Amino acid sequence: MVSAMPGLFLILLYRGLASPRLARFALFPAGVVAAFGLVAPKLSTMFLNRAASVAQVAYAMIICYAVNWTLQRLGADRLYRILKWLIPIYLSLLVIEILSHPLQDLINAYNDAVFFAVDLDSLANRDAALGGYRPKFFTSEPSFVAITVMILITAYIWSGKGIARYFWAVFYTAVALVIIRSPIVVFALITIFVTMVTDKLLAKYRVALFIGVSIAATLAVIAALTFESDAIQNRISGVANNEDYSTIFRTYGAADVAINIVKKYPLFGAGPGGLDLVKYEIIDTEIKLGVPISAVEASWKISIANAPSSLLSSFGIIGFITGIWLLIIL
Repeated sequence: MVSAMPGLFLILLYRGLASPRLARFALFPAGVVAAFGLVAPKLSTMFLNRAASVAQVAYAMIICYAVNWTLQRLGADRLYRILKWLIPIYLSLLVIEILSHPLQDLINAYNDAVFFAVDLDSLANRDAALGGYRPKFFTSEPSFVAITVMILITAYIWSGKGIARYFWAVFYTAVALVIIRSPIVVFALITIFVTMVTDKLLAKYRVALFIGVSIAATLAVIAALTFESDAIQNRISGVANNEDYSTIFRTYGAADVAINIVKKYPLFGAGPGGLDLVKYEIIDTEIKLGVPISAVEASWKISIANAPSSLLSSFGIIGFITGIWLLIIL
């Protein structure tokens, strides 16, 4: 969100973006979060935390609206032409970052100055276990780079019209998997296949296209996994030995933490911005899962690492059910 500020400021200068529709788009979800904050425990002692959470939601929605507004004005054809060049350029910049120690030092210094909660030593240790330095490109960690690539590939697929874009998207996914070494990138393949089987313009080629892209995706993933076999084995070994805390807390670890929080605050959870209320529940769960005490003390909030667990922890059973219901009807 910090990295989005310069671009967001420039977009907001365009006439027509600031409108009543933008206000409704941002204020409705922020209002929902504020309502849950009002009924959450200990509002009087955590008012600033609650207010900061509401502000974060409003800011995130403004970013989403600004991106949507910009893409609509670009149009699908222009966006596709941009992404044809942007994706390979972005992947090339990630390679340059991996090969350039001065650029790595610059990005680490930026992260150290901007993202105060980032444990650079922990990230460095994780990178070493996964085959060496992984690109961060002015984000707090490689996972956000992987998400960025996945979004770019998704936009590339959705904005284009030809058959070739599916094979190029598979190629970009494989290259990104090798460069970033994050399983998040693989989710781009879901977008590729879902778009492919629903593409009305290519309906008569659907079966042949599905077979061709499936073969290409299989070969690309096998090649990427073979290229990074040592890193993958290290990660699997880390999970098996309870040493890869990133993977643990993106899966069952986060769920365990959320369940313990709900036991204390069942209806509305700890509330937005209220994790300090359940600090000891989180810490106890992490220690039981084998996380070293030194790592827990450095970053105990790392356990809230996926959307369902975060929703359950911050908004309780009522918020969780409401969120799932809204996701279904919307």
